[in-house]
Amino acid sequence: MRRSVHPTALIWAALVPLSFGALVAVPAQRIAAQSAQASWQRFVDRNGGYKDNLGGYYNPVAGTYTDAKGGVVDNWAGYTYTDGSYKGATGDYWDAPTRTFQLTTGENLKEPSVSNAEARKLLRETAQEQGKFRENGVREGMIARILMEHPAGK
Repeated sequence: MRRSVHPTALIWAALVPLSFGALVAVPAQRIAAQSAQASWQRFVDRNGGYKDNLGGYYNPVAGTYTDAKGGVVDNWAGYTYTDGSYKGATGDYWDAPTRTFQLTTGENLKEPSVSNAEARKLLRETAQEQGKFRENGVREGMIARILMEHPAGK
């Protein structure tokens, strides 16, 4: 009895001989993914990061992208300014020099006892609750940037 397989479930692209002489089919999607990965992976440094042609640096291990001005984008789609201020993905803003939250509701909350790290954490939690967190956001951005700057692996 022959088992039926959905036509899109497996697309066989190649037969790869194994060391013992048997043949194994390799799905086209896997070959394409391995090829794409090989095309961008040769441009990353030993830490897994990438310096783009704009002077910024992607650090997917830390989940950050540092731009040429020294500001940092994170996986929560937030931006940390060089003075410690932070703009969250929700539009809320922490003004570090004045120790004030500027919320999208129009409220300004002065919080002199809150540190920059605590403010970032709070705004990141808010962004995550609203579905703005992407675990591999910086990594995906890095790959897209590499493929844009080096089309076809050039």
